[in-house]
Amino acid sequence: MDWEYILLEAFGYIGTALVIVSMMMTNLLTLRIINMCGGAIGLIYAVICNTWPIVVLNTCLIGINLFQTVRQIRENDRFCCVIANTEDASVQYFLDYHAKDIEKYFLGFRATVDKNSEIHVIFASGEPVGVFIGEKEDDVYRIKTDYIIPGYRGVATGKFLLSQLEEQGVSMITAPSVAEAHDKYLKRLGFVTESGIMIKVFK
Repeated sequence: MDWEYILLEAFGYIGTALVIVSMMMTNLLTLRIINMCGGAIGLIYAVICNTWPIVVLNTCLIGINLFQTVRQIRENDRFCCVIANTEDASVQYFLDYHAKDIEKYFLGFRATVDKNSEIHVIFASGEPVGVFIGEKEDDVYRIKTDYIIPGYRGVATGKFLLSQLEEQGVSMITAPSVAEAHDKYLKRLGFVTESGIMIKVFK
């Protein structure tokens, strides 16, 4: 049995598997990083096997992914937060358009905005990528709904919003515990669970 051949083939399949897995990622940054790892393995495999068309393909894909990753990281530094009017039609359209996806994380969600709510719309490179709806009472902000579109879901967007709320004098943020995946996301942002409610206190 040729173990070198078997190990080489297994190595190639690992690269292929990583590329396939990357296609199932919703976060674009994660997708590109995993895709680059798979492409790098595929590149090494192709060089060893002398399949030069595949070498060229993987080299180009790695280069494109690297360029797009650097650009996205730079764009993450260009987030903008706008406090919107509760009667803003564009906010209502955003909520209506993404209502089914939002309901996955906020069961029973209704695409309506309470007049007492405070709405923060997050923009990245001029495009709306998220909406945070809540109520502010003194220095406490109670989140009702926080939603980021696929591709921008990640800690970077959440940290940006938290920094904006802190600058507005908010000392504590509370959020409902609605779904395990969402709770994990909030914990990565420094929230802790107290009596079924997620709480973040600024020091």
